[in-house]
Formats: sequence, C-alpha cells, structure tokens
Amino acid sequence: MKILCFGDSNTYGYCAKGGRIEENYPRLRESEYCTTINEGVCGRTTHCLQSFIKAIQQPHDLTILMLGTNDLSAVGVYSLERIIKQLHEVGIKEIYVVVGFMKEKYEYLIDEYGVELVVNADYAAKNNLHSVKLVIEHLENAYIIPCDIWCDRNPFHQHELYSWYMVSDLVDNDSNVRVNRKMELVTVPESSGGNAMIGICYLVKEDADTVAKRIEELCKNQRYDGAFWEEALYNKDRMIV
Repeated sequence: MKILCFGDSNTYGYCAKGGRIEENYPRLRESEYCTTINEGVCGRTTHCLQSFIKAIQQPHDLTILMLGTNDLSAVGVYSLERIIKQLHEVGIKEIYVVVGFMKEKYEYLIDEYGVELVVNADYAAKNNLHSVKLVIEHLENAYIIPCDIWCDRNPFHQHELYSWYMVSDLVDNDSNVRVNRKMELVTVPESSGGNAMIGICYLVKEDADTVAKRIEELCKNQRYDGAFWEEALYNKDRMIV
C-alpha cells in the first residue's frame, strides 16, 4: 500500500529548533507493507486546492489530509513582530514581508512598523523560492529571514562583513549540509545527518547577485515549484556562503 500524506508543517516534520524531524508521522507509518509520500509544506493553509489536485495525481492507494493549523494560529504573526522589532533595534528599517493567504491580517504591520508587504499570489502552489524571487532586487546587503523563527537573543547587526547562513549544532538527519573543518557549509549524502538548518541568511552584494541569477534560473523550471529558496545557495557540493 502507498499512502499520500498531504498537509502543512506537521506533515512535513518541521522542527521549531530548526531543520526537519526525521521521525515525522508519514515516515512512522512506513513498513514492509506500506510506503508513504510526504506532501507536507510549511505554512500551508486550507486554501491550497491547486497543490492538492496536483499531489493526488501521483499513484497511491490512500490519502491522509491534515490541514488547518495555519488557518487558526497567530503564532507566526507574533514571531514576525519580534523579528521586526529586533531589526529595528539595530537600525534596520527597510523591511519587506512576503505574504500570501490571509494577507489582510498582516496589513497592520505597515502602519505599526513601516514595513512593505509583497503579495505572493502563487503561495498555495509554490514554495518560498518563488517568494524570495518577488523581492529579488532587495537581496543586496540584506537578511533573508523565515517569519516563524524565534530568537531569544537578537542575531542581527547594522553591518555584516560577509555572507552567512545560520545552522545549529543539532544533528538533523534530513539536513543535507554540515559545517566542515574549514567552517564551510558542504553537502552530505541523503539521510547521513547534517547541521539543522535555521534559515536566517545574510548576503553581501557579490553573493546576492549570484543568488539572484540562480533564483531566476530555478523559477523557470517547474521542477522547483516546491523548492525552498536555499536551492539557490548551492554551488556543486557546498553553499556559496
């Protein structure tokens, strides 16, 4: 039997400490008699008909649908407010927030914090690679930040000397990067374990130009509709940052 598991971050296996939980519920259902297809996407809401129709075209025997958390939860808004305040603390006021479903609940941020909202009309069918493409002209000397990250201590600075991508010391078997002895982020074989990916990144001009070109290329290929923006950071066997 093959089971299609369609849902949000609970299906995907998102870990609040960064990265992905190896023993997510679709994987726990697998056995010698059963395989699963994990169609979980972080942030997905019930307004995802196009993605659902596309997913169920895959050959399978049973569908498990698990959605609704992101329609009800306001945690993302509170995390986003905290990130904005931390950016303001270090003097960063030019902030762009890419939104999709229920974008109206973020509109108060315009008056409250002076941010600019950018609407991703394809939020239900495409992952955040396409969200970053919408603000591609603002990547130079800038942070790229997931809105659901919670940092106890402010990780931002008014000036950064070089590009970087934040990972943790936690081992995540679903991460495909690790820090080597030269402090480079290099790729590792699938399921061999890497450093949990937190998702915060800073790009200086030279690297931002490279990433922008890469994003443009990837977004032309439908194979990357479900891709995370980090795909644009890879150059052969390592990240460019």
